[in-house]
Amino acid sequence: MSTVRQVIDPHIQNRFWILRVGLQMSRYPKLDEELPCAPENPSQKETDSSSSDDDSGDSELCQLDDIYYDEYGNVICKPNPNVTDSTSPVSSTSSGLSAVQIGSAKGDTHERAKHPAVRQVVLHKDASGKLGIKLRRMGNAMYFAFVDVNSPVAKTGIGFADQLLQVRGVNISDMTGSQMMHWISANHAKELHVTVAQRPYDFDIEGTVNSHGELAYRTKQGKELGSVKLQKVVQKGHMKHLQIIAINGKTMLGCTEQDFLSAFQNATGTIQLRVIPHILTSHLLKRQSKSELRNRMQLSKIP
Repeated sequence: MSTVRQVIDPHIQNRFWILRVGLQMSRYPKLDEELPCAPENPSQKETDSSSSDDDSGDSELCQLDDIYYDEYGNVICKPNPNVTDSTSPVSSTSSGLSAVQIGSAKGDTHERAKHPAVRQVVLHKDASGKLGIKLRRMGNAMYFAFVDVNSPVAKTGIGFADQLLQVRGVNISDMTGSQMMHWISANHAKELHVTVAQRPYDFDIEGTVNSHGELAYRTKQGKELGSVKLQKVVQKGHMKHLQIIAINGKTMLGCTEQDFLSAFQNATGTIQLRVIPHILTSHLLKRQSKSELRNRMQLSKIP
C-alpha cells in the first residue's frame, strides 16, 4: 500500500496544483518577487493582531512562489518547481508569452513591469509621533497599504503599494504589518531609516474608448494589450487582472461606479491609466475606509 501511495501522491499533487493555477488569479494574493536589498529567508508565518491593519490569515497567500506579466498585461504564475526546473530563468512559456521579472537587469521594452526604484529614505514622525501610514504583509513582502497624503512620509514620495525592504534596527522578515506598526508606535525615535522599493508592481498604460463602447488599452510604446467593455471597467474598477488606481492623474482608489463613469466621460483623446495587479490591491485595501482611500491616499511618486 505504501508503494502505491508513493506512486500516486506526486501525480495527484501535480494535478491539484495545475487545477489551482487554472482558477481566476484573484484567488492567489501573493506577490513576493525578489527585490534588491530584500531581507533574506523571510518568514511567511502570519500572526493575529487586533489592530486596524491586521494581516490576512488567508492560507492562499502561500500558494504561489512568483508572478510576472504576460504579453497582454495579465498576471501569470511561475511554473511549479515540482513540474519544471525552477532554477532556470523564466524568460518565456510554451505559449510564447514573455515573462518580465521584477528586479531583473533584463526587462521588456514595453515596461509592463518596471524595475523598482530602490531608495534609502529617512521617515520623520509628525508632532503627534505618527507616520501616517499602514503596513500589510503579503506573502514574503511588506507593503505600504496606506500613506496619508498630508503625512511627512508622503513628502518623501512613498505611496500606496510601495514595498518596505528594510528598517534600521529591526528585523522585519518575521513581522506582520500589524507587528511592525506596533513597533513603530512603541519606538520613541522621531525618525526611521528605511529602504523602500517604489512601484514594484505599478505601471502606466494608455487607453482610448471607441465607438463601440470598448476601452482599448496599450503600452506607452503603442503595443496593443487588449480591449474590454467600458461598462465592465466602470462597474468593477479593473480590467481583467489589472486594477485601475488612477485615470489621467486622478486617484481612483475607493471610488464608486459613478466616479469611474465621470472620469471616463470627462477624458478626451488618449487616456492615461495607472494600473496594478488586482490581487495586490484587493489584499492591501481590505477593511479600509473607502472615503479615506478616496480623499487621503497618496500614490507613489518616484523623485
